[in-house]
Amino acid sequence: MSLYTRPRPSEQPNILSSAPGLIFQKWQAWDDFSKFKRENARPDFLREVARAVQNVYQNSYAAWRGRYLAALETLGVNTSVQYKTVWRLLVGWGSNPTLEAGMTLHHLYGFPYIPGSAVKGLLHHVAEMEVMEILPAAISPLDQEKLLQALRQLQLIKILFGLIHLEQGLNKKTKKKEFGPECPRPRLENLHKQLQDSKLDETPEWNPIVETIDKLLNENTGGMLCFYDAVPEVPESEDIAGSQEKWLLQTDIVNCHYNDYYGSEGSEETPPSDDQNPNPVTFLAVKPGTEFTFPFRLADWPATPGRDPEEKERWQALQPFTQPDDVIPQVKTWLQKALGEYGLGAKTAAGYGYFDTGAIPPPADANLGNVVPKKVIAPEPETPIIPVEPAPFQSNANPKSKINGIGKNHNQPLWQRLAANEHILKIDGKPQSLKAFGRSLPGREISPNGAAMQVFYQNDKFYCAVELTLQGIKCLSEAEHLWLNVIVPELKKG
Repeated sequence: MSLYTRPRPSEQPNILSSAPGLIFQKWQAWDDFSKFKRENARPDFLREVARAVQNVYQNSYAAWRGRYLAALETLGVNTSVQYKTVWRLLVGWGSNPTLEAGMTLHHLYGFPYIPGSAVKGLLHHVAEMEVMEILPAAISPLDQEKLLQALRQLQLIKILFGLIHLEQGLNKKTKKKEFGPECPRPRLENLHKQLQDSKLDETPEWNPIVETIDKLLNENTGGMLCFYDAVPEVPESEDIAGSQEKWLLQTDIVNCHYNDYYGSEGSEETPPSDDQNPNPVTFLAVKPGTEFTFPFRLADWPATPGRDPEEKERWQALQPFTQPDDVIPQVKTWLQKALGEYGLGAKTAAGYGYFDTGAIPPPADANLGNVVPKKVIAPEPETPIIPVEPAPFQSNANPKSKINGIGKNHNQPLWQRLAANEHILKIDGKPQSLKAFGRSLPGREISPNGAAMQVFYQNDKFYCAVELTLQGIKCLSEAEHLWLNVIVPELKKG
């Protein structure tokens, strides 16, 4: 008989008629309180919680989600970013210590969600680690331009997130920061010290750099970027409540094989060995292939240099951008990399928490259970396309209405000229970045029917992507003619 943490332990709670999130957080099932046994009671309890969550998810969640996203959109929140999980997702692993394996669930409806603070924290980490690829380790006149570029990027990160915060982990024995990869704060502190020791901070050439590093290290501001809770998509019609394999939450297990060894905190007297009884812990996780919406919002765009130092710094950091639409692609790029390459939540080393963003596949050694990973096939060499001039086409589209999401970094005059071409129906600006695409530029990808084209190119220090919707084009050969004879010459003009 199962016992529950409630006034009458032997009385089984009616989970289906209760708030699943509260049941999960406040009531736990045990075989025996005195011996802390839960091998039989816990799996059944978690399955019932999953059943209750699925019941709410199937019947009430769609209406709640509609109200939630509608309220966000009235605040100007961007709700266009959606990604699916590759394998299971587990957020809030340490949130329920009495259950030994927690999970972040809505306190009433019980559906899983990803707190906005978790998404923002992950993006902040990714953005700062990205700067480490260009931030010099030593002061050198030859690297001054690279240092300025890194500082400009750190200024943007600071005004978006509020501060530069990443530091290495502290070794409690040596009292030195030596765990984890190199991070921006220690690198900036070292560069600041080098400038002071060499007296370069007193020269007109380096003094502004020293002042910028001081602000990055010692001054915090309110961040312009705000993330809201990421929520799952509404269930598909075939996700019926009776099919456990399609439930939103699934039971999983982690099996600790060396219970005595870990209980002795790694004592040499109790080494890990196969004769120790395993300690299985059952927990809940979000099923693979669940799509989440990641809402975020930028604060009001500064229109003037500002009245106080904080506003002036914000205005200065945003000078490379002309409007919020120029920054949003960068945020989306960070989000794509964070969810696809770093993963979110617990157990990412075991393959949990990765999203299908097109960034990179999950770790090759990920434990994906019954999911068969896709076979990676090396792409065959591209067959040259023989260009064929398309027939004349008369477009009814206004050139000004064709352009969407093209910012200052995309080279706006270039696309304004191309918008006059009759064969181009729509021009959509995609993320721009300070990192290269890893391909020869300018480059293009054409859809099999020639109706769409992705263009990749470099504009000054920015690497840009633009998606073109074509009209009056009937095949790949005609689209290739447009690329070689219209688009490439304009890209070379700049």
